[in-house]
Parts: sequence; C-alpha cells; structure tokens
Amino acid sequence: MHRSLTISVVIPCYNEEDGVREVIGRMPGAVDEIVVVDNNCTDRTAEVARGLGARVVAEKTPGYGAALRPAL
Repeated sequence: MHRSLTISVVIPCYNEEDGVREVIGRMPGAVDEIVVVDNNCTDRTAEVARGLGARVVAEKTPGYGAALRPAL
C-alpha cells in the first residue's frame, strides 16, 4: 500500500518460465499484487508464477492486448 493505494503489476506472459521468475523476484516491496496473464503458455510459466505468490489469469486469445484485458 502506497499513499492509501493498492499497487498491482500485470505481467503478460507467453512461455516465460525463466523470465517470470526473474521479473517477480525484482518487484519492489511497494507492490501489493502481481497478476500474471498466461497467454496460452505451453511451459511452466503459470506454475512458477503461482509458486512465487502471483495471481495467474488465463487468456487463450493470443497477443499482448488480449493478455492485458482479463487483468483489468
């Protein structure tokens, strides 16, 4: 919580098993919620993200824009 606001970070992912681990690990302490959008991944991105405390939202439609819609 920062200035009475909740800070959420949305990370759209497509097969980013290693990258999502690094990105989540670098989140500053001010971030209250991490939402990872699984954009039809075929690797372990969702499992890794959940294991690191992120909320995972699935989106089957490919593309960056489609990956951001379900998190909003």
